[in-house]
Amino acid sequence: MVHLRLVAMGKIMEGDSIIHTVAYADDVVRVSVETVIDPEAEVPYATSEIQYVKQAVNTFVAWPTHLVKAVLDEHPQRIPHNEDAHVPKPANVNADDPLRELMKYSFDLYDKPLQITFDGRFLGIVDASTSIFITYSDVIEIIAGDKSLNISVIQLWLMYIHEWSQIFSQGFMYAFLEPQSLVCSKDRRSECEQYLERWLKESDREVYIGPYFHQEHWQLIILCPRQHVVVWFCSLRRKPDMHIKATINSVMTKLKKTLSPETKAVAPKWIEVKSHVQTGCYECGYYIMHWIWNIIASDIKSDWSMVCINFSTIGTEFLYLQY
Repeated sequence: MVHLRLVAMGKIMEGDSIIHTVAYADDVVRVSVETVIDPEAEVPYATSEIQYVKQAVNTFVAWPTHLVKAVLDEHPQRIPHNEDAHVPKPANVNADDPLRELMKYSFDLYDKPLQITFDGRFLGIVDASTSIFITYSDVIEIIAGDKSLNISVIQLWLMYIHEWSQIFSQGFMYAFLEPQSLVCSKDRRSECEQYLERWLKESDREVYIGPYFHQEHWQLIILCPRQHVVVWFCSLRRKPDMHIKATINSVMTKLKKTLSPETKAVAPKWIEVKSHVQTGCYECGYYIMHWIWNIIASDIKSDWSMVCINFSTIGTEFLYLQY
């Protein structure tokens, strides 16, 4: 299996096939490195002056074409889609105006919500065949942009991101947590703990990504069992509530003891990332969707401050290395 690791961001530069006096084939492009993700990564085509990515800033280097991915690449082969889902599109819809398209769909959903059946195993759901319903109200929330997103919208986003991660061959690294199963009120704590214990043992991934809804507010939980670390994102800078923190501490401590029996049982390290603070009372769902996208797109596993960087710069390319 081919795995990719994001090491930098930059732009493709026009020009001939000669780069630093060396002639390259058509499968190599000239790129200008602007943002370094992994400074110690070796560049694909080293020169006497440039061997590592950190040395390539503000200059240009040769990079294999298949390892350069556009941030906003809309090629149909790069956009995850369900071949079995045939939803009729309204006539006379401008493909470049998704908001208008969504508004037209809303009229159909007013009479009949859209049922989406998916394989829940990627969320650790025992019943593999699972359905969610996207309703008229869900769509209006997105169009109006003045209410907190419904859980069905977040679940749909997780489906999309999961399929997208498979394209990058990242399924062995990332797994997702089902939002409803993370509900951790006092009377549901045992259910949440059982779900996390079972799913973390069964899936054995490096990073777990979980949208968490508490007191009408979306937050994001990242579990890193092998590092014994929990990462917390909140667009209101709230602290983790006592129920979810106690539950995760219990699960992670038990798992750590299982993985390393000789290790002393201690609570995991919590990292509370300082993100941008939302200005209204409803944007939290969009924040966690953006953070999840950044984690997968940037192949982030440790430098969690990178999650809050806005990678959606038009014309920017992701530069990867194959390993």
